[in-house]
Amino acid sequence: MKILLAGYNIDRDLIEQLKRGETVDEGALTPETISAAYARISRNPADVNILREKSRAAVEKARKSNEQIVFGLGHASVAEHACFNFDVIGVSRLAIEYLEHFRLASYTEKSQRYIKIEDDGLIPEEFSDEPFRGEFLTLVKEQNAFYRRAFEEIEKALLKNGDCAKDASLKAREDARYALPLAIRGQLGMTVNGRTLENMIQKLQAAPLAEVREMGRQLFARCGKLVPSLVKYTEPDSYHLNQGKLINALPSVSGNGKQAAGQGAVALLTHSPNPDNSILTTLIFNKLPLSFEDAGEAVREMTVKQKKELFLELFRDMNSYHSVSRVFENTEFTFEIMLSATAFAQLKRHRMGTLLIQPYLTELGVTIPETMVAAGVETAYFDLVRKVNRVYSRLAEKNTDAAPYCLTNGHRRRVIFKLNARELYHFVRLRADEHAQWDIRSIAAEVMALVKEVAPFTFMLASGKHEFQETKKQVFLNE
Repeated sequence: MKILLAGYNIDRDLIEQLKRGETVDEGALTPETISAAYARISRNPADVNILREKSRAAVEKARKSNEQIVFGLGHASVAEHACFNFDVIGVSRLAIEYLEHFRLASYTEKSQRYIKIEDDGLIPEEFSDEPFRGEFLTLVKEQNAFYRRAFEEIEKALLKNGDCAKDASLKAREDARYALPLAIRGQLGMTVNGRTLENMIQKLQAAPLAEVREMGRQLFARCGKLVPSLVKYTEPDSYHLNQGKLINALPSVSGNGKQAAGQGAVALLTHSPNPDNSILTTLIFNKLPLSFEDAGEAVREMTVKQKKELFLELFRDMNSYHSVSRVFENTEFTFEIMLSATAFAQLKRHRMGTLLIQPYLTELGVTIPETMVAAGVETAYFDLVRKVNRVYSRLAEKNTDAAPYCLTNGHRRRVIFKLNARELYHFVRLRADEHAQWDIRSIAAEVMALVKEVAPFTFMLASGKHEFQETKKQVFLNE
């Protein structure tokens, strides 16, 4: 694992001084001076550029000011003015799931979809002793060997079927990876503010996996001395450390762990009552001087035709790159989704929704790409999965939390995914697009079909980006 501090924000005036070759106090090359200056805006009559100048000239004083305001008065948002860029290299796909759990950060991850994977599996610290280490390593080698074989066979079958060499290679990489373990190393670039970074480090260091705890320690090591007044309380406390023990307090229940979410991979569990009416009520409330109750009464008196016409006006000038209005946020939709680790890697990027996850369960089976079937490696894939499941069971006896390292990208879990109509539009537009990965695209299609049943006007223009213009044309065709 290697975590590097790639960049951070400093005062522009200092940058200009450095450009001119002037001597600059190295102590002032910290985001803390900007945070301190902005923290003083509300109570100081001076212009903010003067406050920045004062912070640069007295860094220690700026730090004391930050500590008093952020930790003394509890105005933690001041730490959000400090921003950091990190290179995160050589961490497992399983650990990346922990890192990308945090909403208020930005991540760009190297995709297994576009690169060919070399043998680069992590041996977890939890299984560093024999016989677990040997068994784990043997399994990972078999998974990598199958990946290479599947890649060759899928590519060969696609070329024979008429795909061009570029497309065949891409699809082969995309689908052969379903056999790779979650222990395969990846990398990403991360941008995060100081407030989230402190919370991130604290929670990562309370994680059950040694690799994830090390990730938290390295993040703090890269920034702790740089911004001591903003990233300060990073040691996990009992609240974080004892979260895993909650399972011991749960009631004893039984159920069918194999049961899927619904007829397909997706079930709509709950939604706001009459979403179409709710959005129109919010629109009227937003535009007219009426109470919400009066706005609702106005909508209830409208005909179906009038409601549709009002939605058409909302959508009339919208293009595929536009977000729908914020009035669409006054609805909620909750789904239960059963999906592979590959699809989850896409879903977890929609961080503004609520995502609650179960562990991966071998009882839920695996997702198999159609190309594996066409290439004749289906039987070998399921043979490998059965072996993975046996090894997983033995590893779980030693450490339940670390056992998923050996599971494949095809293994499944169940999640609760809750989001409003505005976020749903973004999700569908991105994940139902023809360029989206096929696994998450099928989930987006199920989501879209379900919400159009309960809110047909709200989701008139919900489609993949590639279909937007044609969808809009059909919607306005018989206006």
